[in-house]
Amino acid sequence: AATGAQSALESNEWQNGAFTYVIKEAIRKGKAKNQKGKITAQSLRKYVLERVEELTDGQQTPMVARDIAGRDFIFFTDKF
Repeated sequence: AATGAQSALESNEWQNGAFTYVIKEAIRKGKAKNQKGKITAQSLRKYVLERVEELTDGQQTPMVARDIAGRDFIFFTDKF
């Protein structure tokens, strides 16, 4: 949820750590939908990477082991 040199931040306001909060936000509120209205591995990854840094004012950067380019799949559609 954070790079090795950072701490995973938590907040009473979020009722979670930043990483978990953003994933829940992405799914529950549909924030990570792509142009086709689907939440895919790539759209979720993109949203989480951007939103965690935004939410924590750059204090936490999600750790991603490798890019998933070309290996996208659907997590959720508009009808879930």
